Amino acid sequence: EDTPATQTVTVLLEARDGRIVGTPAFMPPEQALGHPPTRAGDVYGLGAVMYFLATGKPPTPATTRIVRDVLPPINDVTPGANYSLPFVTAVTRSLAVRAIGRYKSVGEFRDALSWALMPRAAPAPACSQPRPVPPACGLLCRDKPPSAVFSHSGR
Repeated sequence: EDTPATQTVTVLLEARDGRIVGTPAFMPPEQALGHPPTRAGDVYGLGAVMYFLATGKPPTPATTRIVRDVLPPINDVTPGANYSLPFVTAVTRSLAVRAIGRYKSVGEFRDALSWALMPRAAPAPACSQPRPVPPACGLLCRDKPPSAVFSHSGR
């Protein structure tokens, strides 16, 4: 059964370079304003799909967010949801109203999602013999992206 949250509504907008077909909740603001498609728009569209998969509801349509930038946080939309902060941050960044605030490419967004969804190691059990810990290891690094963890030059 189709409900307003699951129905696909496609609109046709007149643009300077022709016609744009899209679903308002999944269309980036710049495309809704008639600008040509870009990589940043692809990131927005993928982020909108991720938001929908996580919440069961489409994000606030870009045409609404241009006027009032309100995007309900993923964990607030679905009762009982407890997505990790890195996942929520990655999806939220992909849905930035201004293209400059989004990931530069779908590949960069994929990398952020991969890191956000990577299982976190449990803390190591305490041992009686302390041993040196390399700077890229330990609990302090578990919430940093891989680029921050593996950027030291020591070995």
